[in-house]
Amino acid sequence: MMYPATDRPLGALYTPEGTTFVLWAPAAQNVTLLLHGSRESGEFPMEAEDDGTFHTYVPGDLAGRYYNYLLRSEAGEFEIVDPYAKGLSLNSTSAAVIDPARTIPEGFLEHLRPHLPYREAIIYEAHVRDMTMDPGAGFTWPGRLLGLTEEKTLDGMAVGTDHLVELGVTHLHLLPIQDFLTVDETKDQFNWGYDPEYYFAIEGSYAVDRTDPHARARELKCLIQHLHKKGLGLVMDVVYNHTYRLEDSVYEKVAPGYFYRMSQGAYTNGSGVGNELDTQKPMVRRLIKESLLYFAREFQVDGFRFDLWGLMDIDFSKELVHELRKVNPHILLYGEPWGGAASALPLQEMTLKGTQRGKNFSLFNDDFRNAMKGGNDDTTRGYIQENIQGRNGTLTGIAGSISFSPQLYGFTQEPWESINYHSSHDNLILYDKLKWSTQEGDTMIARRTKLAFAILLLSFGIPFFHAGTEFMRTKFMNKDSYNLPDDINRIRWGDKLRWRDVCEYVRQLISLRKRIGAFSHYNAEEIREHLVFLYSDWIIAYTLELTQGPYESVLIAHNPTSQVRALSHDTKGMELLVEEGTFYSEGIRKMITTVSPVSSIVLVKRRKE
Repeated sequence: MMYPATDRPLGALYTPEGTTFVLWAPAAQNVTLLLHGSRESGEFPMEAEDDGTFHTYVPGDLAGRYYNYLLRSEAGEFEIVDPYAKGLSLNSTSAAVIDPARTIPEGFLEHLRPHLPYREAIIYEAHVRDMTMDPGAGFTWPGRLLGLTEEKTLDGMAVGTDHLVELGVTHLHLLPIQDFLTVDETKDQFNWGYDPEYYFAIEGSYAVDRTDPHARARELKCLIQHLHKKGLGLVMDVVYNHTYRLEDSVYEKVAPGYFYRMSQGAYTNGSGVGNELDTQKPMVRRLIKESLLYFAREFQVDGFRFDLWGLMDIDFSKELVHELRKVNPHILLYGEPWGGAASALPLQEMTLKGTQRGKNFSLFNDDFRNAMKGGNDDTTRGYIQENIQGRNGTLTGIAGSISFSPQLYGFTQEPWESINYHSSHDNLILYDKLKWSTQEGDTMIARRTKLAFAILLLSFGIPFFHAGTEFMRTKFMNKDSYNLPDDINRIRWGDKLRWRDVCEYVRQLISLRKRIGAFSHYNAEEIREHLVFLYSDWIIAYTLELTQGPYESVLIAHNPTSQVRALSHDTKGMELLVEEGTFYSEGIRKMITTVSPVSSIVLVKRRKE
């Protein structure tokens, strides 16, 4: 279905003197504004324009007032929520008029943003509730955005976002915080949040103050300001591939047959959950672009992760990257290069692996992931569980998945186009996958976890890992915990104390990655020039010549097997930094001829002063 597009500003356009309400509803015959509350409440007929919009002006300061629209069309009469609403009532039954000035915390406009080049990103993926629901940690606002602003310790250990600062990651990736429809916001319920409809409003269940519709935006800005003060950036996980509802959605009410992709008169299901947004329609593009720019400008968000990005046409993906880079040249943009099912979008037009080449955005590297650890939710093994078949894919991932050699080639033109990860919120978390696939005890699982992180963090590309994997977090073998209770999903911060050596190992790996520098800075040509893989039948060993920093070169080797393996390289003049899961901060002069079972070694040659 085609309707006239418009560039007229949409939504509740607030001033203290009055508010203009504008709705694009090209299928409606007439629209009435329903304004709720004791003052200036009532029904206000809206005037139609040729571009499919309806508008009306209501004088007076309406900040915080709730409203709906009553649509009458050939399909019937519907009361709807404004799709451009920047504020909502509890459970999204009404839109709210928002005064932008009332969403600004003290100091937000003046605060300094940290310098976070996207090529240097180290991403920590988490859920608001996961981070703050452990009763032993004693968060004042568990399950709320403001809980992430609390500076907390447990038995002397940093928890919450202070843990991220201690680790040395650069960005906190939060699972969806735009409003979603699958929890009762008056109760404490859990959902990952991949069920959106209103893209300009914040999820109400994450707000402390649920009486003021300005509070959601204000509290998110408080969190972002807090993160920036700590040197961290915020990545929003965004879901523009589908909406939770289809026939009952606001988009189908205002423009039937327009917002969702169709084939031969039927709605298609490329998302795998019932529908897919048609990103080739002008007003769908406008909705997505304006909501992204709203969060990038108004909230100073530092990045976006696109869920099922494969369902967005590549031309629009490139346009979004261009527009967002104009707002912030360092903004971090990445997503999933696949859909959830068959789509009506032609394969050659989808945002898939390879389409990002030379475009300065990044895609999840499932090839590297599977080579490292095997399939997501089964007992298959990867390289870190002693499966030699994963070696070549792991080598390719270490080289940034560039065209490194005739034997090692991947989908990227430059290494920073690859998001390297071993697990995410989806599927079995790393500990559970290792446990199920090996049936080993926790001591050996800890060794394999260290090995997985050493490979991840000492590879070219952008590293990404899920919250708690650095201290052996379990979800008790639940591979799809999207709506399971907090008892399954929450981080148990006591595990950080129990597996302090694993967590400390990850922290030092991150620090080492930054000292080496090359893993974030070398382009493909420099990788081919300076990276050399050493011949071995089982272990992966490589040397890297460095052009700057304290080291002249580094030698890294990974051994996933249960046997000691020979290292066929002369290490004379090198210092040992890492061996047997232990860091030596000063470095040890020591000839190394072998690599211990299920471990990594790192040796460096210091630059002569």
